[in-house]
Amino acid sequence: FNIKFGLPQSRSYKDTISNLLSSEIDISGEGNTLRYKRKNSQLSSVDKFPRIVGFNTGQGGLRYPSEPEVLANLLMLNSELEIEFTKKERVEFIHSKLNDSRNRINVVLIRLIGLGLMESQLPAEAFEGLKSHFFTSSDEGNWSLEDIENIKNYFQQVQEHLN
Repeated sequence: FNIKFGLPQSRSYKDTISNLLSSEIDISGEGNTLRYKRKNSQLSSVDKFPRIVGFNTGQGGLRYPSEPEVLANLLMLNSELEIEFTKKERVEFIHSKLNDSRNRINVVLIRLIGLGLMESQLPAEAFEGLKSHFFTSSDEGNWSLEDIENIKNYFQQVQEHLN
């Protein structure tokens, strides 16, 4: 591990993590009982919001972005683009800024087109359209009560990022 990253070979794995990743990883135990655990800090967007199959995962379904913040940023970026931008140009531009899946961006933009909200200059208006469409047309029977609560929380967090 150390050699691969150009660190002294004699440094122990524990010392490497202690010195370089102490803000992200907790180390407990001694000797052979050492345990490493991620801290509950903002490590990456991947660790923030629960995955809900058929909603914000890459496994089919609605394929909203994994994180509420990404959807909010997507809507803000889209609202800033000139009307003349094609959907493909929008996808590429938004992808370059957010580095989120082109497919997920495309799905959200297709939904905005279907709702007549693609060229909305107000991200909150586009968001309300998406949220309303979701709650009036989705079959909530496929999700657990916990999933539904997480979906509501997802939309609430998008709203907070847009404000």
